[in-house]
Amino acid sequence: MAFGVVRDFDPLVTGHLCTKTTILDTPRQKTVTAEWLLMARQTDPTIEHTIGVPPNCPPHTAMINFGNPCKVFVSFMSQGMQLSPTDAGWMIRGAKTVVIGLLSAIDGAQAPADGSRNALGQQTGGGARQGFAP
Repeated sequence: MAFGVVRDFDPLVTGHLCTKTTILDTPRQKTVTAEWLLMARQTDPTIEHTIGVPPNCPPHTAMINFGNPCKVFVSFMSQGMQLSPTDAGWMIRGAKTVVIGLLSAIDGAQAPADGSRNALGQQTGGGARQGFAP
């Protein structure tokens, strides 16, 4: 299963009674984009919204609590994705064409096909091998 990465302005459920939904604010990293919007990571903020139970609704700012479990990092922080816990709720929507797949991290589907290793001894490769046609 794949989930869209979250970006600047993507919506979330807050988990609060005063403001039920809001959007992400500008991420702290300024270089990596998906579909022309800055990608949002763990600890990146929401816009200011109200918290609590009406009529007592003070303003507050929250953040993406946890990024993805697939070890996908953007500027050294875990990338947020649809359903990432945010504030007391979760991210509703993310990019349509840039996704993070949970199954690949769990079942090893992204493991290299040819077992090659780089100069540091890390496994590399994968995909089609030279001279190989299915």
